[in-house]
Amino acid sequence: MNARWTLLIAAALLLVFVVSPLHTAYGQDPNPSSSTSTSTSSSTSSSSTPSNSTPSNSAPSVLPIVPFVEPSPDIPAAYVLRVIICDIPVFENPASVVIPSANVFAGQTFYADPFDTIAADGSHWTQFFDGAFAYPFIPSVCVQ
Repeated sequence: MNARWTLLIAAALLLVFVVSPLHTAYGQDPNPSSSTSTSTSSSTSSSSTPSNSTPSNSAPSVLPIVPFVEPSPDIPAAYVLRVIICDIPVFENPASVVIPSANVFAGQTFYADPFDTIAADGSHWTQFFDGAFAYPFIPSVCVQ
């Protein structure tokens, strides 16, 4: 019984919030009786077209916004929830180039690799999951 009510409510919401605004946005009046105020002289002169047809040049002034959701990657299975303990920029690779305008701040939590990556200079780096497909690095001293 709950599944039927859920389906009924979803269909009603779809009708109210999606279908109705589309009709008004594309010039299809949901209440045509109030909008038929054409004069009889114009309807007799053009008998080939119906009096309630929408003109061909009536494009919608505002198109409806259709949300687009991209798939996101899953959290890696081995990663564990960690707390960042210092403000630091984010790096593409261990001891390499800083990603512009990408920082982590003390108090933030991320899923991080439990094993450190050791850079060529011997420094320890932690790779963490930030919701993107590429996993950036921060120094391991900043991860608790």
